[in-house]
Amino acid sequence: MKKSLVLRENPMAALFVFIAANTIISYSRFSIPVKGWVFFAGVLIPAVLLLLSRDQEKNINTTAGNPGDLSLDLGFWIAGGAAALYLRFFKLTSFRFWPTGDEGLHGFLAIPLARQWDWQFFYTVGEHPPLLIWIMGLCFKMFNSPFFNLWFFPAFFSSLAVPVGYLAARRFYPKSFCLLFAGLLAFSFWPLYFGRYCHQGIFIPFWELFSFLLLALWIKNKNNAAGGYWAAFLGLWTGLGTLTFPSWLLVGAILLASVWVILVKDALRPLYYFGAALALGLIPLVSAILREGYGHHLLDSSQASPWFSNAHRLLTHFSYFTSLLWGPLEAGGSYGPVWGGMLNPVLGSCFLLGLIQLYHHRHEGIVQWIILSLVVCSLPAVLAADYVELNRLIQVMPFLLLVSALGIYRLTLPMGKRKKIILITLLGLASFSLDLNHLRKAMEMGQPVPGNMNDIEKDYEFFKAESLKSGQGLIFTDFLTLNHGHSLAVATYPFNSASNPRLNPEKAQWAGIITNVFYLPYLRNQFPEAKWRVSSGEVLPEEGRLMAGIIPLGPTNRDLFKRWNKAHDYFHQMNLEAEKSFNGKENFLKALEGVKKGEPFVAGDRFLESCFWEWAAQYYYDPLHNGNIYCMFQAIQKGYPAAHLYSKLGEYFLDQNMRVEAQEAFRDAEAQKEQFLKQEGSSGENK
Repeated sequence: MKKSLVLRENPMAALFVFIAANTIISYSRFSIPVKGWVFFAGVLIPAVLLLLSRDQEKNINTTAGNPGDLSLDLGFWIAGGAAALYLRFFKLTSFRFWPTGDEGLHGFLAIPLARQWDWQFFYTVGEHPPLLIWIMGLCFKMFNSPFFNLWFFPAFFSSLAVPVGYLAARRFYPKSFCLLFAGLLAFSFWPLYFGRYCHQGIFIPFWELFSFLLLALWIKNKNNAAGGYWAAFLGLWTGLGTLTFPSWLLVGAILLASVWVILVKDALRPLYYFGAALALGLIPLVSAILREGYGHHLLDSSQASPWFSNAHRLLTHFSYFTSLLWGPLEAGGSYGPVWGGMLNPVLGSCFLLGLIQLYHHRHEGIVQWIILSLVVCSLPAVLAADYVELNRLIQVMPFLLLVSALGIYRLTLPMGKRKKIILITLLGLASFSLDLNHLRKAMEMGQPVPGNMNDIEKDYEFFKAESLKSGQGLIFTDFLTLNHGHSLAVATYPFNSASNPRLNPEKAQWAGIITNVFYLPYLRNQFPEAKWRVSSGEVLPEEGRLMAGIIPLGPTNRDLFKRWNKAHDYFHQMNLEAEKSFNGKENFLKALEGVKKGEPFVAGDRFLESCFWEWAAQYYYDPLHNGNIYCMFQAIQKGYPAAHLYSKLGEYFLDQNMRVEAQEAFRDAEAQKEQFLKQEGSSGENK
């Protein structure tokens, strides 16, 4: 009973209980039931006791009675800003050795814009808005480093969010609180982490905080002559936010609700300025929806999708929320924490205190707005049913840090300036140390283990070494099916005459190719002067390993590779179309017609024929697989009868319950595999 009274009357005691419990839940290897009991005893009960207490502070954002408010000189701001920039730009192009699949895809979609611009709006099967792709397209036109083009803007917008966040908060809170908030934006794990990944979500925190700054400026000036201009600027900014990431729609809803509530109490004239500018900013989105369609991915990944069981959905919903404080309940999420939660135990405990602070002041307008914003921004956690993708919640991040700052601020209110500085310094050092270690662990996952790089990274090094020795080459990366990704195409951009418009294909001194290892006997016969690097791992007839080849160019084969280059341009265009065609029947049928037009590009060349028909088989997914079977027969008969082609044919027969035909195809696959191993040897050593 005495302990309960301490917790009710002393938030500092509750903080230490929260930190201990959150540390156990986040970092220990205890089972889920044990962690559940720790949550009940160390988080839920203390939180309820604090909720039942009476907070003595009369106003959550008052400056009255707070003489210890911090004032900092210019040197502190310069040092803090320099440190924030350093953490984001440190080893910008080498902090992670290799792009993720999403980053490779974004670069792959941006590179064609360096050649020829188009105004496509929605990209990838996720139907993402175009701003990131457009900016990167301009970068690939101006800069030759793909890694700089991928990773500069995440660091830039993560940095820009810090001063914008301070200015936005300063319109509502005292300087010391705004300094806390800016510090969390500058040095917490989540802002630093998302500043290292090239993803459309990088725009949201900056765009969101700037919109709140505009909202505050409009509220301040709404009764004078400048009010109309600020309303128009806010409306335009809200509309153009639809160019960034789908989750902006939630932030836009918050802004619309805020403007409406304010205008209900005042004259409606500013609504005309806001509405007209908003309509102007929405023109690109609306015209793209009418032209390209929209919503397929949202439905496929939502509660409306029939593809996910109720148990999977429930686990996904809880994992979104547990990822914020302790880590996900299910593995396999994207852009989430790798050690604990997005908030470390210290910062997460301050967040819990901040939530309790919000409850105590729930009748205040600013508090109601924060609570409503938290709820709205968290909607993807209860609407998405496929898997955990933390960038869908990126719009929550500024509010998490804001509430965490409220928790810290509440602890310091009764303290003098000296004690306040000591407490904030201790909490800050503890929090930053945990976040820095978390960031290190997250980034180490993107670094190759010495002597054990991924095969695609080894292929990159293989081609890069040749470029340093012989200069630019024609590197054909798009003869593969879609499941192999696009990161190699992006990484080789600086020395690839097949994709870089600043390089002349006529001056290429060598050709590079990445393809299935079962083509090796045929290609070695055709190009005896070539050198090959075969991927490690067991040779399986279903797919086989990949191999990379380097073929010297000379008078005898240059015309052949001119044709290959034209065919590769066609394959590249098919890949671009495929990345956006599977979300709609109309786009799918249009892309299918485009595939049929590709036969003249490959006719008569057995390797190109095999690649083309294997690639075309991806487009047929009717229940009977008639189109797939036809394409695989064409690949085998017109191209090379490679083992993996027979294996794929057998899988299509098996899906159609044609067991006799499937067994025959699998026997042919095994026969081709045995012949391959006999020719190449079963050791698997690189040739």
